[in-house]
Amino acid sequence: MRKLKGFTLIEVILVLAVAGLIMAMVFVGVPALTATQRDSSRKDQMLQFISNLKSYQANNNRGSLPSSGGGEMTVDGELIKGEEVTFGLGDGVTWKDFYGGYLGENFVDPNGEKYDLLVMDCDANAIGSSCANNVLDDPEFYTIYVVKNATCKGIDVVYSANPKSVAILHKMERSDRYCANT
Repeated sequence: MRKLKGFTLIEVILVLAVAGLIMAMVFVGVPALTATQRDSSRKDQMLQFISNLKSYQANNNRGSLPSSGGGEMTVDGELIKGEEVTFGLGDGVTWKDFYGGYLGENFVDPNGEKYDLLVMDCDANAIGSSCANNVLDDPEFYTIYVVKNATCKGIDVVYSANPKSVAILHKMERSDRYCANT
């Protein structure tokens, strides 16, 4: 009697099940990994933003911040749309000029979108409580919240008596938000 060579049906099903399991792990793991990489890139860019702001403060007007361009900003803030920014510094440096002159054309989200800046003040009445933390209730990944007179306390923004201090708040994909300050 001859013995046939080959795979049994159970062996084939077992190999396909293992291959399917490996493919499922890859399809679940790769998107999470790429989202984590984008968040890491966003954090690096926020630190670059802070570094450039410190450089601006060190080189201009004894540590002052860029102006709002049209008087004091309200709590609602001034929205600077990234796609509207021309690159280079204007005469009186505003936040829009700072974006164009210090951050440059390559300051974009990992998805390729230009960042928008929302510049606002932290109210002195907010001592002991948070400033501007509710702005991230329905955020976009492309908006950077620049909060003057503020500092980070963990991932929250709180009032700072130092008028030259700035905290930035940014939404992340894999975590709630990221806060960095000067």
